[in-house]
Amino acid sequence: MKNFVTTHFNRVFSGLKNSNYSLVNTSNNLGYKDKTLIKIFNDYDVSNKNCLDVGPGSGRWINFLKKQKSKNIFAVDISDKVIDINKKNCNTIFKLDFEKKKIPLQNNSIDLVICLEVLEHIRQPDFLLKEIMRLLKKDSIAVFSIPNILSFSSRVRVVLGLLPSAIVSDPTHIKFYRKKDIIKIFSVFNIKLKFYPSSFSLNIFNPKSKFKIPTISLFSSLDDSLIFTVKKLS
Repeated sequence: MKNFVTTHFNRVFSGLKNSNYSLVNTSNNLGYKDKTLIKIFNDYDVSNKNCLDVGPGSGRWINFLKKQKSKNIFAVDISDKVIDINKKNCNTIFKLDFEKKKIPLQNNSIDLVICLEVLEHIRQPDFLLKEIMRLLKKDSIAVFSIPNILSFSSRVRVVLGLLPSAIVSDPTHIKFYRKKDIIKIFSVFNIKLKFYPSSFSLNIFNPKSKFKIPTISLFSSLDDSLIFTVKKLS
């Protein structure tokens, strides 16, 4: 499975030579999800902080951290292509299977962990979550996003006899979550968990369509992605 995932992401990012994505909060091109994440980062103030991006992909959030003048930026991935794209914008980027191997950083050394659209690719997330908790300083946060298996589009698709969007959108998605699943897997840690509303797509055949409905907390269980933060309390 690891080789399949590695090959998949090497192919996905094969056309990129470097990370030059720009995330500007005032841009009309940004979706509700990106705007939600930017607000989380701005409210937390990422400047002068030690940051770790787990599975940085195209490097758009590493670029964001760099422009926000984060103190140190680390990243970890299993894809050679992803590492090549991001290495110039990181202090250090590690190649390793973070589902099984420790990230070579000191305990309580990180102010912010970014882990976006990663957990769904991992069969057993417990080891990685323990690593994230080990690395975080007290009162620091980790920011997560994952596909919502119970999104609006997924619910409609199931009624029509189709597989949920979270399953069909990526062949490397192997683990699926509801809000209550997230609450359960983090219950073993001394943390504060907070979910953030975003939006859901009305296009059940293309959940990445720009035609989305913004939500409030009451209806966020319908969102395309679950966005949440984990604050380490001790």
